[in-house]
Amino acid sequence: MKKLFSILLCLALAGNAFGQGIGSRIADTDFAIELGDSPFSLQPVSYLHFGFNLTFNAPDLLKDNSSFFKSQQFGFNIIELSCHPYSSGSFSIGADVEWNWYHLNSDYMFNPYSDIETVPSPNGNRVSIQPKTTMGITEVRRSILSVCTFEFPFNFTQMMGRAYFNIGASAELNIPGCVQFKGKKGTDSIDEMKGGTHYSNKITTNQFTYNVHAAIGYGGLGIYAKYRPKPVFKDGYGPQFQTLTIGLIMGLGF
Repeated sequence: MKKLFSILLCLALAGNAFGQGIGSRIADTDFAIELGDSPFSLQPVSYLHFGFNLTFNAPDLLKDNSSFFKSQQFGFNIIELSCHPYSSGSFSIGADVEWNWYHLNSDYMFNPYSDIETVPSPNGNRVSIQPKTTMGITEVRRSILSVCTFEFPFNFTQMMGRAYFNIGASAELNIPGCVQFKGKKGTDSIDEMKGGTHYSNKITTNQFTYNVHAAIGYGGLGIYAKYRPKPVFKDGYGPQFQTLTIGLIMGLGF
């Protein structure tokens, strides 16, 4: 819990330091590139966000052995094109990069193999949740299932002075997920947090998904919620669940 409060405090301080709203959506941003006399502007690296994932309709082993604070999300904007049809409102389309991490409690681990004998599946891209004792593991320090996503959000933002609200939806392109592990097998330490061959693998995802999202805030700091109705992992290859993410979003209008 102390770690959570430290993260949120750092984000809040950083947000106040930047203090320019959510990128080019904020009218007083200095770094936006105005496109001639048109109502359009282009903004690189407009915002970043950090949140925690709630999982719905998840398998019992994932639901019982994970938690809200063990599933994180981090992402940032690459570029954003905005249209300002009137002074206090804007539409935008952009490109983002996002990572999601799903952690298990210490008695279970993600197994990127087709059965408990750690035999690779035919395509080497399935994952299951196994008790650590079944895998011959004596200590699980960290077991993570992660996935990287390229997002293409379409948003509408309404300003009210320095306060704002934002609603939108994103098309998502998911690259294969990855299982990473750190712990002990007997007296031997295993550390594959940066990838490896035994407990790390590429897990097949649903290549195309989408989400709907909303945010409210003031100045450079806001609160966002994002709902993904379609499971990110392909059925039969990874756990099936929907996610609701709640977190902080910070504008990077320098």
